[in-house]
Amino acid sequence: MRRLGLLVGVGLAWGMAVALDAEETPVKAQAGEEPVAEAEAGSILSKLKASFSQRPCVRARIVSILNDPLLGETKEQGELLLQMPHRFLRRFGPQGKPTKAWLLDGSVVRESNTAQETVNELDFADAPKKLALLKAAITMDAEVLKEYFAFTLFRRPAGQDAPVHYRLVMVRREIEKNPVDFSRIEARWADGASFFSEVLRVPKAGKGDPAVERYLQQEVVERFAEGDFKEPLLERSVKSQKVQD
Repeated sequence: MRRLGLLVGVGLAWGMAVALDAEETPVKAQAGEEPVAEAEAGSILSKLKASFSQRPCVRARIVSILNDPLLGETKEQGELLLQMPHRFLRRFGPQGKPTKAWLLDGSVVRESNTAQETVNELDFADAPKKLALLKAAITMDAEVLKEYFAFTLFRRPAGQDAPVHYRLVMVRREIEKNPVDFSRIEARWADGASFFSEVLRVPKAGKGDPAVERYLQQEVVERFAEGDFKEPLLERSVKSQKVQD
């Protein structure tokens, strides 16, 4: 499922070309990083999940950078609204007039843009494993994700006025019926953060172009109003599809 990878998966310079082939790029530390042992990595990822869960409502600005081999780099800006663990809205375009939007609400995903006449809807009610994978990508539930990805965690020690930073590299496992269309995902965050600071997604060959999303101006919100997740772009005529595990 192409759209399944939009979350699986989520501001620092990468120090490498985005147009890379994940299968041919070794997982290794970058300058200033140190690898984290597997046992400690599990503890850190559990702490990350707990940290995100303790901040169930987060708002942030998104900067999305797509690297197209022909068109070059394109940049979009938008907004993210996250309500753990069942609501996740991403919309891009001018404030109040988005040009495209993507929403996970319960077991339903809706996606649309201004060039479409209808809204694409994926209903995961009969696909609990795939729905769990989507939600695990938001909460960074390693127990779920490790079935589909091999993990490597790196740490950048704290500096003057800078907290510890982590970079998690997830490489898609070549297993039967792996629904993830991304061959490699890298997520960055600062220790104690409300959400990731940056996510790089590298699709499988022929599945699209690499993209980076940065999550800026993160704000923890006590609660969202019901209307905050109402997006007119997603309230038009719906073309629905049932998803199966």
